[in-house]
Amino acid sequence: MTENPPTASPYNGGQPPYPPRPPYGPPAPFAPPPPPKKKGMSTGKIVLLSILGVCVLCLGSSVLLAATGGGGDDNPNDVVAADDGTSQSASAAPHSGKTKAAAPAKKTISPTPTKPKAKPKVTFKVSGSTPSGVDITYGSDSDNRQGGDSAPWSATLNRDDSGDTQWYSITAQLQGGGDITCTILVDGKAIASGHASGGYNICQAQIIQGWTGTWKKV
Repeated sequence: MTENPPTASPYNGGQPPYPPRPPYGPPAPFAPPPPPKKKGMSTGKIVLLSILGVCVLCLGSSVLLAATGGGGDDNPNDVVAADDGTSQSASAAPHSGKTKAAAPAKKTISPTPTKPKAKPKVTFKVSGSTPSGVDITYGSDSDNRQGGDSAPWSATLNRDDSGDTQWYSITAQLQGGGDITCTILVDGKAIASGHASGGYNICQAQIIQGWTGTWKKV
């Protein structure tokens, strides 16, 4: 008869004892994961690069001002070689750095318009007293006109100096009494004159153009 093996008992040492129970209380907290690393440059690098950029900009401005403000390393008394091989001293005027003001625009002077030359004149005059009136005729060999009937009287015509007109004359006849003088003037200058007094006497004056072109008394 087969014997059954003995049943294991916690008290006989046949099985390992139960593990000890954990103490009562909240579980231990887990440690937070580390923050992810940010891609790109850090704030410190950005500040450093900004400072370097400002320094480079200031340095560039200083170099530009020095280059345009006149003043170079050239000596104004340096010797410059001419094209013919000789040496000449170049005296450069110092550059003040100031921009010259633009020269004012020249005023355009318009030419003064010339007045047309006045045409030559011939004037006829009768002066004196004519209580009974006077009959006046005047003009040229190609233009005879009737004048006034009392003195003083005057009239002016354009004078023909071309040679086509041969003479100018004036005739004044008293009408029953009086005393008169008749005169012909060329450009305001008296050239010929006549006189009449009393009754129906006639006063007459005449001028002609000479071969030199001047007018003279007949």
